[in-house]
Amino acid sequence: MRRRVLIAVLAAATMMIAACDTDANAPADSEKSTTSQSETSDDVATDPLIGQWIGTWSAKGETRQAVLNIGNGNPLRATIDIPGRCGADWVESGRSGKTVNVDATVTYGACADNRWSVVLSANEITASDPDNVASSLRFTRQ
Repeated sequence: MRRRVLIAVLAAATMMIAACDTDANAPADSEKSTTSQSETSDDVATDPLIGQWIGTWSAKGETRQAVLNIGNGNPLRATIDIPGRCGADWVESGRSGKTVNVDATVTYGACADNRWSVVLSANEITASDPDNVASSLRFTRQ
């Protein structure tokens, strides 16, 4: 008799533990991934900054072609490629109106990590290094 009661108690406890592990109100994993994918697609469709911008990088008397690939407009996240020179990741560190401060972390080449003060508009992106006013960037949409 004790054995039957123990088995019944264990079975009931197992069912209760299994029920605690699922949340009927939580969306399924497939629903979560669908939501995040559609939000990402909507962001790309509605943010005019996202995409490739072509322009120039100037510093210390040297001017080179540069490519800015913006992955996110707010907060600004981008990569900059200066062929034959260097490349860096940009991460927004602050914002005031249309001016965005970004920290540039060099990913390859002969450049140094720095900060840029970036001015955003629909047709043009310009930037200057607040610590070296001779350094500048200018990009237009291609």
